Amino acid sequence: MAGAHYDGIAGVMRLIEAGKEPDTFAVEVVTYHAVIESEIEAVISELVPRPEGLFTTSPRMSFGHKIHLLKALWAGAPDQADKLCAVLRRFQEVRNAVAHPDPKQIKGCVAGLTHAYREIDPTIGDEADILEVAQGICLFLQDGSNVTELKALFDGLGQLVNSGIPKVISGKDK
Repeated sequence: MAGAHYDGIAGVMRLIEAGKEPDTFAVEVVTYHAVIESEIEAVISELVPRPEGLFTTSPRMSFGHKIHLLKALWAGAPDQADKLCAVLRRFQEVRNAVAHPDPKQIKGCVAGLTHAYREIDPTIGDEADILEVAQGICLFLQDGSNVTELKALFDGLGQLVNSGIPKVISGKDK
């Protein structure tokens, strides 16, 4: 139909084969990217006096436009906005790289994301974990904290609940 010597049946077979073993990393990146985009919209909607229709009317804003808008509306320290926006841009690059798979490009983009995210959480390992970065973005949007700080808080609460309080209640803390 297209005037090319294309084998549609072979194309269907390639689709079926690709669906047997989906790239879980790509699925994570695309999923978390979509959620982060929604979170950015939520923050922007809080910062704009009349946000109705901002993200629902056509033409829709791109992720990059939302990053610029977030930076423009940022009420905190400008350097914090710069750090976050660098992470968001790098996250977008990873998302674009997995959409058009090239292992070298993906690896380079993840390295760039790791480098940018290290400005928010210096304790990050050698390679960014996509879920941890996404969680870190949400925490940073809230109050500038990071996943490492949240884990430390949970560890402290766990120690209190599982050890401290039972000792006090049982009287063995004396």
